[in-house]
Amino acid sequence: MLKENGVQQPVSTISVSEVVIPSVAEVETELTSEHALQGVIQFAELKLQSGNRQLYATLTSSKISFHFPTILIELTNEVQREMLTTIKQDMLDEIRTILKNKQAQLEIKVLETVDSLKAYKPMDKFKLMSEKNPMLLELKKRFDLDIEY
Repeated sequence: MLKENGVQQPVSTISVSEVVIPSVAEVETELTSEHALQGVIQFAELKLQSGNRQLYATLTSSKISFHFPTILIELTNEVQREMLTTIKQDMLDEIRTILKNKQAQLEIKVLETVDSLKAYKPMDKFKLMSEKNPMLLELKKRFDLDIEY
């Protein structure tokens, strides 16, 4: 007890058993874009070693981006999305272990592909070209051109 202005003040003590020191395995590492990408690649390589070539090919060919704390995997089709959705939680748990960070999240998204119109007929070709250059319509009208032949 300390005396301050004639009044005894209690002294707080901390016993060694109350101090919690995290073990090396419990310390979370910083979650960066490069670290997240390496974690997904390590997960893919583990799956390749266990014989899952399809998952390895899907993960290594997909676009992977990172927006703290979410790892976004952009796939090209619905079949890949369904495959990853079924193993999403197990994959997330393993990636968190690899990254040594429990904040990591996982999002799976399918990229929208725009099918370009293939022009095979002369009229279709003219239509596509006139969308890019409207002056072609003026030329067709002025010279009374027939596109079909």
